[in-house]
Amino acid sequence: MIDVGEWDQRVRQHLWHDLEAEHLHLAKVLDDVGNLVGQGSFETARRRFGEYRLAHERHQQAERKLEMFCAGVREVGSFLAQLQQEGGYLVSEAEKLKLQAAYWDADGRRTADTIARPAAVIAEKAGFPIPADTAFFIVPERHIGKAHPFSTEKLGVVLAIFKYHGFDMALDMVRQIFETGGRGHSCGIYSFDDDHIHRLALTAPVSRIMVRQVQSSSNAGTFTNGMPMTSSMGCGVWGGNITNENIALKHYMNVTWVSRPTPEDRPSEQELFGEFYNSEIF
Repeated sequence: MIDVGEWDQRVRQHLWHDLEAEHLHLAKVLDDVGNLVGQGSFETARRRFGEYRLAHERHQQAERKLEMFCAGVREVGSFLAQLQQEGGYLVSEAEKLKLQAAYWDADGRRTADTIARPAAVIAEKAGFPIPADTAFFIVPERHIGKAHPFSTEKLGVVLAIFKYHGFDMALDMVRQIFETGGRGHSCGIYSFDDDHIHRLALTAPVSRIMVRQVQSSSNAGTFTNGMPMTSSMGCGVWGGNITNENIALKHYMNVTWVSRPTPEDRPSEQELFGEFYNSEIF
């Protein structure tokens, strides 16, 4: 079993409370309708039955909300279980604090002796036991920002996971993470939804997006993705680089431009500015 967390439990209880309240209200409305019919107050009973129909719709909505939430929890549980099968170790809140203390010093700088080190070495320094076959740490995180280092670059065997509700929220979290950890390099998306892929490309300030691929090696180029093969990747002006391409031979070649006079080929201002010509902007 995977602990879905205190927050999930609170949400589940809240949704169940809503459903139970709607159920009780529904039963009371039906009881009132029966009493009114027994008293001969048919018009009042008719109006009260109209309230029943509205209450029934709210009850169905509450049922759907609870069902969707529970389905989401099951999906998260399945996702975490699969990560654990691949060698992931889901840290507890106490272990998360120890892991953070091992990975960053008191000033928030990454500790050099934990960069690109195996999980066993990190766990020993952090001071908590892990299974011998652990390949990486799974760290649930809810917050993004400099004050929350697991939302920044780790350079190690730590996978921070964030929960979102709706793709718009996911895109906003992506934007926040890049604003926190640095823009320009890359990101990945494991989706078959072309609209989601396109919207991520419009939102993420990165030079390359890998779709359903291993992130690091695919960024560097493979025979199956068309990316130029390299071990150096530009981050564009987002990251303070002169280019955002995969660095290849052409970037190390000096090119001499030889320019001779040519007949003037100057476009008019109207051609240059198009619809903005003579507008308030110009």
